[in-house]
Amino acid sequence: MIYQRERIDLSNDLRVVLDHRDSSQSIAIACLVGAGSRHDLTGKHGIAHVVEHFLFRSHWKDEKQSLFQAIQNYGGQVLGFTGLDYTGFGVYVHRDEAEEALEILATIVTDLPESEELFELEKRIIREELNIVGEDNAYAVQRVKFVLLGGDESLRHLAGGQREHLERLQLRDVQEFYRTFYVSKNMVLSLVGHVEREKLLPRIEKLFSLVPAGSAPESKKELSQKGPKIYAGGMAPNPFISIFYRCPSYTSESLPVLELVADIFSTGLHSRLFQRLREKEGLVYTLESDLRLSSDIGTLDIYTTTSRGRTQQVVKAVIEETMNLISSFTEQELEREKKRFIKQQVLFSEDVKFMSIWYADRELLSSRRNPDDLGQWIARVKDITMEDFLKMARQIFSAENFFMYVFQSLFSWQKWWLKRKVRKMLRNRA
Repeated sequence: MIYQRERIDLSNDLRVVLDHRDSSQSIAIACLVGAGSRHDLTGKHGIAHVVEHFLFRSHWKDEKQSLFQAIQNYGGQVLGFTGLDYTGFGVYVHRDEAEEALEILATIVTDLPESEELFELEKRIIREELNIVGEDNAYAVQRVKFVLLGGDESLRHLAGGQREHLERLQLRDVQEFYRTFYVSKNMVLSLVGHVEREKLLPRIEKLFSLVPAGSAPESKKELSQKGPKIYAGGMAPNPFISIFYRCPSYTSESLPVLELVADIFSTGLHSRLFQRLREKEGLVYTLESDLRLSSDIGTLDIYTTTSRGRTQQVVKAVIEETMNLISSFTEQELEREKKRFIKQQVLFSEDVKFMSIWYADRELLSSRRNPDDLGQWIARVKDITMEDFLKMARQIFSAENFFMYVFQSLFSWQKWWLKRKVRKMLRNRA
């Protein structure tokens, strides 16, 4: 069965997406708010992340039980996360607890605490989170990425923020941010699983009527820099390499083609890049790749760690594989990969937690230009032609869309030599 969405607008203009699955024993409810790190107030990096944390400090019906405890008592799960474009909240429960889950989620989203004491406590917790994140190269490279791409200060920090900005944040700053962005037209609620429509819709209308009506200011940032751009620096026991290609954004009308190219090239154990770097040449142990898309920014990110002295070999292999993908990909491979990709997405769609967020972010960011239910998405993938595929691959893997960050201790002459070699590889490829 290919699941289909239903969209409903509440009286305060809050958008609700439903996907009812009669046989499901569970229900996942996600709420996405268009208030991510790119919306952080000037000089207050991380405020969107702080708001996400602090909203969980409300209590469930009595002051003795936290919202975390409440959802656990129902046998469920709760999550919160902050990204570039939005902040997300979600609950996942047995279908018998759907009404209670809705009430918990509504409490999280609509009830910002006013306690200075709780605010300072949450800042201490976030400080510890930033300490952990600061040790993760894959997170840290995101800041460098936006520097190389030419993004302004609102893009040059991690979603979690920076410790020095965190220390300066006051409760009134958080309250201002919350009033500005947590409004109905800037929010989407998504329910997937055993959704008893007639029973739950009145509850949704009542609980989320507390969300103020209105729109939030937009925040669009142009990334003006063209590649190739290469940065090397830092201290690491082994080279950590991140190569990222600028690509179309989430609102591109060619989104299914973009997703297919990224999947075939670098995402997963089947990908051409994993097969080349690990299985054929043994240059790396692991390879990670993400298609990071927002409303107006897109990058295909590739991360790996290798041994000292192998950096050039790894980069050479990546660049060569982009050329091989364009020059040797066949019609037969395209049809085979489309079938595999569709089956993979259908399997993902069985996960109601995954789909609750999938529906919500499509509605919040891109539904006017892209498929927002699985059936439409599958139809678009089936229609991808060889011409579509190659056009997208050539666009993504052009030299002007190439950016690289090597986290490795190098002398000045070594950095110069590495950059010279990489630029030569790109010229030869062209």
